[in-house]
Formats: sequence, structure tokens, C-alpha cells
Amino acid sequence: MQGGKLAVAWVAYRDRTDRVLVRLLENTAWSEAEEVTPRAATIFRCALATDRSGSLWVFWSELDGDRWQIWSRRKTGATRQSATPLTSQGSNTFLRATAAPNGSIFIAWQSYRGDGCGLTGR
Repeated sequence: MQGGKLAVAWVAYRDRTDRVLVRLLENTAWSEAEEVTPRAATIFRCALATDRSGSLWVFWSELDGDRWQIWSRRKTGATRQSATPLTSQGSNTFLRATAAPNGSIFIAWQSYRGDGCGLTGR
């Protein structure tokens, strides 16, 4: 939810590549789909969460060379900040995000590093 509006995000496939799109339900009508990812890429899963200020965060796992990395992008009102990588080591997929009652956002993902897998979070 962003500002009391329901939000939905999904990975869309077009022209042999993926993008993350978001729509908001305002009153009884869905907004136009908004592309969140800054470029077309190979993407596996996305997640949404709203922080204590009402900003909507979108997270996704994007293939970078031979490794998957977690990215985020925040939207406050009509302003969307630049996409930011959250991981730089290992290969990171299976993303989940949630907000605590106080508005803090927590994300968890599976990461393959070296010779094993583990659950990581922020």
C-alpha cells in the first residue's frame, strides 16, 4: 500500500527481456502500468513494501553477467529515485520484502556464495 492505495508489481516479459511494472489501485480504478526497472534485463521475482513515510519500495533480482543481484527503487509521491543495487557479492535470488508495524522495511533473499547457499537479509 502507498498512501492508502493498493499496489501490485510484476515481472513482464517482452521482446526477449524482462521489466518490473507497478500499478496502483486508486479508488476503484487501476493506474497505468509504470516501468520501475531502468533498463530491460533478465529478472527473477520482485517484491513491494511501504516504509514509515509512505514511500513505496520495489525490489527485484536482476542477472548481472553470471550472477543475480538484488536491486531497489523508491517512490515518494510522484518522484522515483534512481535504482540502487543492494548486493554485490554472490548470486542472490528468491526475494521477499515486508514492513514492520513501525514502518521499517525488511528484505530477505537466498544467496549462493562459494560452495553453499544461505538466507541473507537487510
